[in-house]
Amino acid sequence: PSSERAGDDDGPVECRDLYVAPLWASLTWASGSELTRPAEVTATSAAALLEAAQPTVRFTCAWSSDAGTVSTTVAEVDQDAAAVAVAGMPALGFTCTEVGTRTRCARAEGEVVETVETGGGLLVASVETAWHPTQYAARVADRVWRR
Repeated sequence: PSSERAGDDDGPVECRDLYVAPLWASLTWASGSELTRPAEVTATSAAALLEAAQPTVRFTCAWSSDAGTVSTTVAEVDQDAAAVAVAGMPALGFTCTEVGTRTRCARAEGEVVETVETGGGLLVASVETAWHPTQYAARVADRVWRR
């Protein structure tokens, strides 16, 4: 029933809402998989910039498995504050691109892939460490902004 809410005007409200069934299955059934729901924003190398945008965390989904970790935060944010934060991300090594009406910034270093996407008053931050589900950030964004 919770996955039905993912299409509401308010966007996703819990971890299950972020994932289409095949992605949920791949995360759930990965060897040693465990899902926790910490209250804080996913730790990225852009943490100071994101903090300046004063996000209101809706939820964070932190997955761990034998392969590595994947953590994603969905937060509400003032769009102007988010734009200022995104403007500083290239200086931290992020590459930013426009995806429709949103901005997606990504950075890869070693086994770590970070993605921060903003648009429509929402911010989604994901960090993948050693575990990289296929097109993870894009698939999550499709669920968050599928209206």
